[in-house]
Amino acid sequence: MNFIKKIIVFFLIIISINVYSEKAVLLSSVKPPTYINAIKNLGEYFIDIKGLNDMDIIVHEYSKGFYIIHNRKTLEINKEDYYSRLDLLEKFDNSVLKIENKYYLRYDVLAKILSKKTYQDLDRIYFYDYLPKILSFKSNINEWEIIFDTFIDQKSVEITKLDEEYLITLKPISNYSYIPHNINYTYNAGTLYIRFKTDLNLNYEIREKTLKINLKKNEPIDLIKYKKEAVEINDEKITVYSAKFDPKKLKIKNDLNNLGKYVSAQEYFSDSEALLSINTAYFNPTNLEPVGAIIEDGEVLHLSAYSRPVFYITESGNMNIDYINMEYRISINDALFWIKSVNSNWKAEVKVYTSDYHGEIIENEEEYLFFVIENNKVKLMGKKNPKEKEKLLLINKKYEKYLKDIKIGSEISMELHTNIDENIKTLIEGGPILINEDYSKEKLIEERRSYSSGIISGKSPRTVLAIDKENMVTLLVIEGYEDKNKGLNYDGLKILLNKIGEYKKAIMFDGGGSSLMYYKNSIVNYGSERLRDYIPVFLSVYTKE
Repeated sequence: MNFIKKIIVFFLIIISINVYSEKAVLLSSVKPPTYINAIKNLGEYFIDIKGLNDMDIIVHEYSKGFYIIHNRKTLEINKEDYYSRLDLLEKFDNSVLKIENKYYLRYDVLAKILSKKTYQDLDRIYFYDYLPKILSFKSNINEWEIIFDTFIDQKSVEITKLDEEYLITLKPISNYSYIPHNINYTYNAGTLYIRFKTDLNLNYEIREKTLKINLKKNEPIDLIKYKKEAVEINDEKITVYSAKFDPKKLKIKNDLNNLGKYVSAQEYFSDSEALLSINTAYFNPTNLEPVGAIIEDGEVLHLSAYSRPVFYITESGNMNIDYINMEYRISINDALFWIKSVNSNWKAEVKVYTSDYHGEIIENEEEYLFFVIENNKVKLMGKKNPKEKEKLLLINKKYEKYLKDIKIGSEISMELHTNIDENIKTLIEGGPILINEDYSKEKLIEERRSYSSGIISGKSPRTVLAIDKENMVTLLVIEGYEDKNKGLNYDGLKILLNKIGEYKKAIMFDGGGSSLMYYKNSIVNYGSERLRDYIPVFLSVYTKE
């Protein structure tokens, strides 16, 4: 007999390796739930015997075991043979476990002495007289209130969000509950599932027998997942600022900082309603002239003679990072011209200025013909700074013979032509491309080779836009000039992106002293003393209208 006991004890010690900490919960209609430590072994719950005192059960321990007394029932527990016996009549073999000098009683035996029913969950076993019922269910746009006939455990309620659909799980719960007819629900084996769609933010609280669910409109700033972290790249700790968001829920927009004029970033943001901004376009620091094309709301805001990759969004909301071909054409009296410069001092025969340009228009009437255009018609002939909705068209006088019949009221058509099928809503030029899942390995190598060694090999602060597999956008600024941290080069950025996410497209923007991120009304990376004060172009994130 002693040999068999030792074998049983050895077996129990072996299986105890697979025992995990759980909870037994006693539900009541007159007081809050009672919690007792439990363990789950081979799919069965065992409850801490000494913890039964909390269930108003008398527990008496002696050398060979325990006596448990409740409602005129007596349960004998044998420590040596690991059995229990109810009222000296009904014996339950293998109903006792010993783990780390603690004794546990199998759940079905406890249910008998308590005269309770049970409901088992992944990490909970509930003891109750009857399944909890919903007595009242009130719902409106901003709040739900559910009243039960039983005090509710916090883990009886689970709320999960999948896209714009919420799933509320209530357990254990009776099928004989009051639920309004307009609520979409299903019931299965003691569990109630409620589904509903909303774009509101949900939070809830449980107080005694009442569950309150509050539905509130998301604050726009809550839709941005901002993070500052130190990431180890090639044995160096690099400070990374990142902000991730869903472009379907927030608006991405190019912002021009008083183009042609010196206005500091700090002054610009003092009057900004942007939730988030980063620097983007490369520019000439001597005159703040951006490099490349800028389009916003379908309007060309800047154009100069460069051809670099772009980040763009179409009118239907599709995003991409790639090279595109653009032609900005103007048709006047059957004469067709190509506009080569917009809001730029770049030398060109056909140019346009808009009200977004705040600098001096240096071209003169000895070299150019000037036409003020509004609503695709000539409004004024002569040089004048354009107001809102106006454009100033400049055409070299060598084409004057084709324009003799132009007068106030003459119709003028301006059209942007590209090699993509959709109209472009937002576009900003940058480069080089870091990631493009549509490119071959050889094409990405060629992209790397097409830029100067300073951009590719030099370590400095960096600004990056990345699009992940779920079409979420992440804006990143990598700190540099800080202690021994010199920032990252092209290859280091690719390592970083592969380390922190799964991105399908990514592009670099202007870096070095221009790298800047604005979030929650402040420039977050102002730690760099070499941060350039004057930056002409930002990519910003706003509340969607």
